Amino acid sequence: MQLPIIPMAPISNDVIPIAEDWGYQIKWDGVRIIAQLNDDEVTLYSRNGLVKNATYPELARGLASLSGRMVLDGEAIVFDPIKQRPNFPMVLQRERLKNPVRVEGAAQAQHITYVLFDLLEMDGVDLRGFPYRERHERLKLLFPTRKEWLFVTDLFLDGPSLWQWVENNSWEGMVSKRLSAPYQAGKHHKDWLKKKTKQQFEVSIVGLTFKEGQRLSSLIMMMNNQYLGRVSGGLNESLKRQLLELPSQSISPFSPLPSDLKNVKLVWLERAFTATITGQEISDYGLLRHPQIVEGSLKL
Repeated sequence: MQLPIIPMAPISNDVIPIAEDWGYQIKWDGVRIIAQLNDDEVTLYSRNGLVKNATYPELARGLASLSGRMVLDGEAIVFDPIKQRPNFPMVLQRERLKNPVRVEGAAQAQHITYVLFDLLEMDGVDLRGFPYRERHERLKLLFPTRKEWLFVTDLFLDGPSLWQWVENNSWEGMVSKRLSAPYQAGKHHKDWLKKKTKQQFEVSIVGLTFKEGQRLSSLIMMMNNQYLGRVSGGLNESLKRQLLELPSQSISPFSPLPSDLKNVKLVWLERAFTATITGQEISDYGLLRHPQIVEGSLKL
């Protein structure tokens, strides 16, 4: 098969399909990676077709130690041993590194795991037209043993039970896959569906943004020393009055200033405070989607 390709992407749907032709998997909170193995030659591709060997050199080395010719599809994750789930901001930190020395240092300190969920080609045979159940079974036969840096995600047949586990353990979500479906580029299908939970994040509020007329509009969020975006959901007039009384400063915590804060009226706080925010997921650009302030969580 000709690489790079547009990977198959799940479509958002809050209804879990219940039928014999459906299987269910945990939605891994990481960065999509398609890996082409040609014996000891490995090329890692992002979902946008960019070569990522320099970003994940330890993953490229690990895959090069395997024998065979194949194309794999999966997610590069960092597993948080304390929270017992993937930590997407830590993967984003790796994505932002450009200096090879710093990348290698991060590779030693920050363990990347490649979670596999699809097999697209094997020994020159294009498997994308095969049913998903068969592709997954072949993948399990290739990698029957779970390794610290690589394993095949499980396929479950009880969707509601898996969703209950995902919610109880605060994971990102679940993907439902039609077992008879071929692999299709992008979202031009109805065969992979994703359902996501609302997650909670402890963030630092470092600044305020304003609309015309000096009206307080949103709060500027940071997490793990990275910009997380802005949140306005959950702000009421009483909170706005309290926030306007906080002392400010002229020093920005960001260098350079995030692009979506340019040409925006803003104020940096002299002392950051913490807040609990709910959201659906952190985008590939590092921004929290659909953020909402948890009532009573602002520690002013």
